[in-house]
Amino acid sequence: MIPIVFLGERDHGKSTLIGRLIFETKSMPEDRIKDIQNALAGSKKKFEWAYLLDSFRQEREREMTLDTTRAIIRLGGRSYECIDVPGHKELIKNMLTGASEARFAIVVIDIREGITPQTLRHLKIAKFLGIEKIIIAVNKCDLTKYVENEFTKLRKKIFEKAELVGYRTVHVIPIAAFFGDNVTIRSKKMTWYSGPTLGEVMTTFLVTPTVRTHKDVAIGIQDVCNRIIMGKIFIGQVKIHDTLTTVPRGEKIIVQKLWVGKSTVNTASVPAPVSMSGNGMKNVRRGDVLVKGHSVYFTNNMKATCVFIKSPSKKISIDANFNTSKAKIVGALKRFKPVVIEIILQKKIPILDTFIIRQNSEIIGMGRILRESHMHR
Repeated sequence: MIPIVFLGERDHGKSTLIGRLIFETKSMPEDRIKDIQNALAGSKKKFEWAYLLDSFRQEREREMTLDTTRAIIRLGGRSYECIDVPGHKELIKNMLTGASEARFAIVVIDIREGITPQTLRHLKIAKFLGIEKIIIAVNKCDLTKYVENEFTKLRKKIFEKAELVGYRTVHVIPIAAFFGDNVTIRSKKMTWYSGPTLGEVMTTFLVTPTVRTHKDVAIGIQDVCNRIIMGKIFIGQVKIHDTLTTVPRGEKIIVQKLWVGKSTVNTASVPAPVSMSGNGMKNVRRGDVLVKGHSVYFTNNMKATCVFIKSPSKKISIDANFNTSKAKIVGALKRFKPVVIEIILQKKIPILDTFIIRQNSEIIGMGRILRESHMHR
């Protein structure tokens, strides 16, 4: 499973593009599509591809994505998890959490509006979160009558902005998501474009060994019931007979059975939710991390690079791998700009690498621990 987050300004067509991908890859049964079309038949709204993705009534009423929405598609023999996040500036905290789970991004830009401040903000946050590769989909080319010059002018600006953020290798593709131009089928209306379709770039450019396929393993434990451990794989692949170490107690466990959903499996890979049983698991608790060969931070005091979407008070809370600790900040803060600060936690919690920052239960930022911080192996 390759997780890809779709970023960009509100109304630039992220949900429409994912909906079109769902349709063209036949990732949704035809009868389900007909159900959606029938549900809209009695209303004044025309069918939109975004309705294949949006599953919340409130989203349909307000016509924008309010929370992260996910769809699994099959393309080129691989599975992709498409994560749609809000583009509206008031909902950037939802974008932050959705983007944190992806390794790659597709940034959707309306050809008429170009790069907005919000688009640029999404690019900067993606870079901060460690998203390695991005594709830029210049959407709604039909609304400029598929004119080559309109795309060429915007492409030059995109390359300039992307390089300033830190992305030097970027694929920029002209598309019209609603009509499917250059999504997975080459457009007959943009014969001047000789590059690959979006689907072709997804199956070549967005495939790399750095998608957490290394030998290290890290699993965050969400719950334990009748000695069955339930958690999420954050790094690597777990297999039957693997020996894992619990953090923080350092106990050894041996995996004997694995489940993904209701299916028994021999292996499970990031980012799957997984259940397991085996020897030595009776002392495992919610919030523990099971690792093999990977470093976990376990300290009261850490330095981290953080980005804030709202100015915090000095007292905050840190969420990491189903753990929470109250904390306080030492250092100067700036909104939307990565800053290095010191964080003093009230209690030690295991942290793999990144964490969420909350204030009064509201997400206000994210952080990434600096490597010189103390670690537990």
